[in-house]
Amino acid sequence: ISVNDAPIITGQLPSWPDLIINEETPFEITFANIVVEDADSLDTDPEEDDPYSDFILTVLDGDNYAVEGTTIAPSFNYHGHIMVPVYVDDGEAVDSLSNTWNLNIFVKNINDAPEFDLSNTAISLQEDFEADTTITIENYSDADGNYSQFSLSPDSVSWAKVSIRPGTGKVTFASIPDSSGTQDFLVTANDAHGGLTSRNFTLTTLPVNDAPVITGPAVLTTDEETPLVITLESLTVTDKDNVYPGGFTLT
Repeated sequence: ISVNDAPIITGQLPSWPDLIINEETPFEITFANIVVEDADSLDTDPEEDDPYSDFILTVLDGDNYAVEGTTIAPSFNYHGHIMVPVYVDDGEAVDSLSNTWNLNIFVKNINDAPEFDLSNTAISLQEDFEADTTITIENYSDADGNYSQFSLSPDSVSWAKVSIRPGTGKVTFASIPDSSGTQDFLVTANDAHGGLTSRNFTLTTLPVNDAPVITGPAVLTTDEETPLVITLESLTVTDKDNVYPGGFTLT
């Protein structure tokens, strides 16, 4: 009378330390990842493509990963070794369960892009504003502990002075006299390991009307006892914001 021999897991494929997966990347464990010996249950029929067609593979819970079926998912931001216990069942009525084998899997670190916020994402100022205005980096984090250099795009506009400190990401604005405009900017953090993250903000400088200035003539003349009618055309006027004399009134 034949007696079923329990299958035995004797190794893993690839062998340690070459079973490597990427951080935060699910990995399905299959019979291709384990070496199974079974004296009487493996299907050796040359017509059969899968000698393990009658076997069942079970993946158990462990530290630093989650399991769904035979697929594991490393814990968020985890990298390093994980030990994944597995066993097989050859489908026989008795002595069907193998030993439990700890698959040694190395989770390779994949660089995470930095994260940050801006202290302000919409700035609106009046033309000729006096004090410098700034935007600063808030809530900066990098899962890999990397520092970032910051850049600004575009790095300049014609109607305001704009600058950024690469080491801190602090953006500073200063006015240009009698200038206004609006522009969307992009602040980008580069961790020098391939991680790039950008945040945008809008800067608007609103035009402010400048009072007109009468610059001439120095003298207006008329004949004795003759009324002098002063019109807009009698005067020389400069105005930074308007075309004289259209729309002007004279008092």
